[in-house]
Amino acid sequence: MENIDIVKKLAEDVARRMKLEIFDVDFKKRKGRALLNIVIDDPSGYVSIDQCEAFSKEISPLLDAESEIENYILEVSSPGLDRPLRKIQDFDRFNGKLVKIKIDDGEQKTVTGRIVKCDVETNTFFLDVDGIVSSYDFSKIKSANLVVEF
Repeated sequence: MENIDIVKKLAEDVARRMKLEIFDVDFKKRKGRALLNIVIDDPSGYVSIDQCEAFSKEISPLLDAESEIENYILEVSSPGLDRPLRKIQDFDRFNGKLVKIKIDDGEQKTVTGRIVKCDVETNTFFLDVDGIVSSYDFSKIKSANLVVEF
């Protein structure tokens, strides 16, 4: 089993115990050191610094014992306030939030609007853009991110 596969399995096990999800695992080597970035997500809301710290403390000894990665820097983070939406379920989860999507339905365009509804079964979500609600097919989305609102 490759090191990254071991890391992903360990991360998923720790995340499951902590009622979190793994959003991403990235491993890069730079100048003789390795940077291991694990991005965690909280399905019930946003990830706190305390959750990142607790996850890091939980996984560090496991990585040292069970992976062959040496001389690495571990970074545990969240997807961020402007997180990407990668699955149709993300649109359901963030119903009511402002999003910016890049869509290709014959022509590429960028749309910013508020999610007003999501139908996971039909792979469709609805955005309110300046008071006009339109439906979008998730399969035509090239990228989507939450928009930070203050």
